[in-house]
Amino acid sequence: MDEFAGPAENAAARFAAADAQSLSSFVRGEFRHARETAETFLWEAEAEGRGMEAGAPRRMLGLVCLFQGDLKAARSVLERALADYLPERDGKTQFLFGRDTEVAAAAYLALAEWHLGEVERARHLIDRATRRADELGQVATIANALFWKTYLECRRDDVTATRLAADALLVVTKEYGIEAYAHAGQIFANWAHGRLLDPETGASGLRQSLAAFMARGNKCHAPAMHGLLAELEAIAKGPDSALTLIDQGLAIAKETGEHFTDPYLHRMRGEILLKRDPASPAPAEEAFQTAIDNAKEQGARSYVLLASLSLAKLYQSTSRQDEAYAVLAPALEGFRPTPEMPEIAEAQALLGKLC
Repeated sequence: MDEFAGPAENAAARFAAADAQSLSSFVRGEFRHARETAETFLWEAEAEGRGMEAGAPRRMLGLVCLFQGDLKAARSVLERALADYLPERDGKTQFLFGRDTEVAAAAYLALAEWHLGEVERARHLIDRATRRADELGQVATIANALFWKTYLECRRDDVTATRLAADALLVVTKEYGIEAYAHAGQIFANWAHGRLLDPETGASGLRQSLAAFMARGNKCHAPAMHGLLAELEAIAKGPDSALTLIDQGLAIAKETGEHFTDPYLHRMRGEILLKRDPASPAPAEEAFQTAIDNAKEQGARSYVLLASLSLAKLYQSTSRQDEAYAVLAPALEGFRPTPEMPEIAEAQALLGKLC
């Protein structure tokens, strides 16, 4: 616990250094070290009665928990970070730590809530983050909010919204030279271009942007980004290339512990396998079931539903109506139709046909 200890008068610099170290470990995919650093940082801030400084490691700890697939812990920590935030006291965090604590915590919590199945609350939180970032006017905080908005829209599979958010992010990164978000913004922009217009061009651009992103030593986000590239290459180059990318993404996830993307990758594997050989659905069925199991373990209700919908469609196509109903009905519990997740209405319509 003494790593960041020092005289009280050096507290600001000491805590800023700890935050930078935790963030650096996070972007390199060293989640265990990032978490340990944030926990030490939080312990010291609380021991010294520093409420403003304590918010930074809380939102960092929540982010790491999210990426490790510990969704409920992420929610708990990030809720506390927001509850403890006092604008008149904590407004300085955007300068001390490079991003405002309220904006960051709300953005991270939005992503956690979407995975946990609270999709409408996720929208309220990401809107809160972007609105507050605009009010503050600090460029790094605005870029941070736009990045996570882009990430959330992509995870929702809203391609048009992803493109708009990525374009806004790239305007900021270009105007102010914020390289930390430039390659990631290009990855999302290329994915949207490929989905909307030209899969081959989008895949080529995304591959280049991903190589540049990882050349900087970044491994955080890499599993999901391999999945985005796989989506396009499944169309542009065929299923074998896409499945290789899925394997690479899962291998990185196993190495770093970035497990909250596992259900997404396994579900995509199932979709690609099914398209490659629809006459032999067993491998796809196994992939969908793995996605469901992973999502249930994490409490990721949105991905339980998405993977269950994919599996139910497979069962329906092979005249296994009872099995389709059995997998889909419990996955729909607690959801109601909303534009934030069109798949809910799709699942309800399919369930009605299965009754």
